[in-house]
Amino acid sequence: MPITSAQIAASGTPLRLKCKLVMRKVKPKRRPMLDTKTTPHELAVLLGTTYSKLCYTLYKKHTDNLYKDFTIPKKNGGVRKISSPKPILKNLQSKLKLLLDDIYRPHPSASAFIANRGLIYNTTPHIKKALIFNIDLKSFYGSIHFGRVKGMLISKPYCLREDTAQLIAHICCYYKTIPQGAPTSTTISNMICRRLDRELSFLAKKNHAYYTRYADDLTFSFHKIKPNEICAFEDNIWKPSDRLINVISNNTFKINNTKTRGETSRCRQVVTGLKVNTKVNVDRRYIRTTKAMIHSLSLDIESANEYFSSIRKGENEATLETVVAGRINFIGMVKGTECSIYQTLAHKFNNLNIDLKVPTRSNIDTTSQNDNQLKTLEYRKQEKLKKCIWVVSFDGIEGIELDEQLTQGTAFMIKGQKLLTCNHTFEKAGNPSYCLIHRIDDSSIKYYARLVKVDKHRDVALLEIDSKDKVFFDHLEIYFNDDMHSGYKVNLAGFPEYRSGHRDVTVLPSTIIRHEVVSLVKHYSVNSELLGGFSGGPVLNLYNQVVGMVTKGRYISHDKDAGQSTLEGSNSFISAVEFEKFLGSSN
Repeated sequence: MPITSAQIAASGTPLRLKCKLVMRKVKPKRRPMLDTKTTPHELAVLLGTTYSKLCYTLYKKHTDNLYKDFTIPKKNGGVRKISSPKPILKNLQSKLKLLLDDIYRPHPSASAFIANRGLIYNTTPHIKKALIFNIDLKSFYGSIHFGRVKGMLISKPYCLREDTAQLIAHICCYYKTIPQGAPTSTTISNMICRRLDRELSFLAKKNHAYYTRYADDLTFSFHKIKPNEICAFEDNIWKPSDRLINVISNNTFKINNTKTRGETSRCRQVVTGLKVNTKVNVDRRYIRTTKAMIHSLSLDIESANEYFSSIRKGENEATLETVVAGRINFIGMVKGTECSIYQTLAHKFNNLNIDLKVPTRSNIDTTSQNDNQLKTLEYRKQEKLKKCIWVVSFDGIEGIELDEQLTQGTAFMIKGQKLLTCNHTFEKAGNPSYCLIHRIDDSSIKYYARLVKVDKHRDVALLEIDSKDKVFFDHLEIYFNDDMHSGYKVNLAGFPEYRSGHRDVTVLPSTIIRHEVVSLVKHYSVNSELLGGFSGGPVLNLYNQVVGMVTKGRYISHDKDAGQSTLEGSNSFISAVEFEKFLGSSN
């Protein structure tokens, strides 16, 4: 039964107390590939090898001999050591990372190296704050040693066998610590820091502050500048409090005092390289440097690359043009690809005599039909989408943390009154058994939607609307197109960066640029950047038929020491063929 705002106001009862939730028993999830019963021999099989071969690699060849060390310059003039594993070990670590990601449940405050999170996720809570306090953890990866990795894995919530945990620690460590440069180090560091994130989030909440962590960068922000248990202004500088120092030291980390800083709203406030005074923005110096790099390439590409290599000794893989493309994409991700600054830089870069290109208005779409669709479909199609596509929210859901209640996504109705969305949206919200949904043009009427069935492998979840009135909701037709190719035109529909007051479904015309099958699941990459909130949205053909569902968007990875930002992951969707397999399965 729908609940209106007027009914809530009249009763004075909160929504979550007013409605009786009829729960449906959810079928148990399949056993994770890595769990408390996994033996070392089984782990070896999961890594695509045998136990004897794995032991030969780890103990006979020895992992300390399977790395290549090099340094890259820091902005402060120093150098940073990177330890890159050789192919045989990197392959094992890449497979192990997938297993660890499967059992790791990120804390809401963690944002680095986590799917559907990144710099924007990390900086957004700190916009328009009176005070921002940043601290850096000293020797972050070097503080996480073999014993900590093993101890963490055999403890709750993972509770792995001791011999299996020891084997994993051997795969992950280099000279008894996790190295910066190994695929597993990012996930291991996030797993180690979960207790730290929980304790600092509690401290922040107690002091009316906001807290996020991007790898070793910790940020607190405050609406008001007043005495608290987190930081204090002494001797004309902002310093961490004894309470904060104790929490961090009790988690076996140390503060790097040279990188501790406090910034009030009267000065430039920066969080992980992005300005947050009034909105998330790119520093003008970053834009000027990018412009200068493009100018150098326009004069002489070969000479520009020679100079670039000379100042980045040891890091020979990246060319100047790939770095510049990454910087332009980073600017587009933060400011938007329709921004004039992005468009100017993109056009200048694309005019260079190189094969690498970045998206612009001219190369995103060239047909007049899609030019007319850049902002929205025609009125009739838009009205249809408003009835069939739903905003997914968790505001007020009991049993999850406040940060998790901010999670938002998209769902859509198909034939048979089946409501589909992404499973990872529920995982991001703390795995509740239900959510709230409403239509974009009427947020006053909300429904409870129960989680009926999930498929983590395909990242699909089936919801059922709790309506005693047996209301029939409009649905979209599915078109099972098994022959989508590079160049195929689609429209992505959903609610990216949804805010109260939005009244239209966002429709983003896109082109498929790549097709790949990952673990027997069909994924299609598109040429558009997918922002948070798009997850779970339908992918439509030009006839408004569903041909897929949005599942992934790229996220920004920022290297503050090197002053570089890169986009990782992919902007992709799964084929509607996967819905048929999911809905027809008995799992």
